Amino acid sequence: MTSVLRSERRKVVIDQGMWVRVKRGTYAGDIGQVVGHDEGRNEVAIRLIPRIDFVRLRGEPPKAEEEDKKRKRKARPPKHFFNPQEVGQAGGDVRPERNVRNERYYMFESAKYVNGYLEKTFSIRNLQ
Repeated sequence: MTSVLRSERRKVVIDQGMWVRVKRGTYAGDIGQVVGHDEGRNEVAIRLIPRIDFVRLRGEPPKAEEEDKKRKRKARPPKHFFNPQEVGQAGGDVRPERNVRNERYYMFESAKYVNGYLEKTFSIRNLQ
C-alpha cells in the first residue's frame, strides 16, 4: 500500500548545446539552446532570440482595440535579434561590457545579450 503513495522523481539530464522549450513567462513556447547548467541551484542558462518591446520603449500609448478586450492579456513582443543601435534609438539604455575572456556583450534592462541573442537563466522546472 505504501508504494501507491510514493512518487518517483525523474532525473532530468541537461547537457550544454541541448535544445529546450520554455514553459512560462514572456518566452513561453520559445526554443533555446543550453549554454550553462548549475546543478546546485537547479538552474540552466539558455540562449534564445529576445522579445524586446519597442512600443513600450518609445512610450507610445496602447492601441484602442487592445483596451476594449474583456480579459486583458499582455501581448508578447515579436522575436527580434538584439541590435544595440536600434534599441538605443528607441530610447533604451544599452551598456557594452566584456567578460573575463574579453568577449563583448551588451547589458540592457538587467539582461545579457551576446551576438544578438539573449542569455537568460531559467529554473529547470520551467523547461521542457
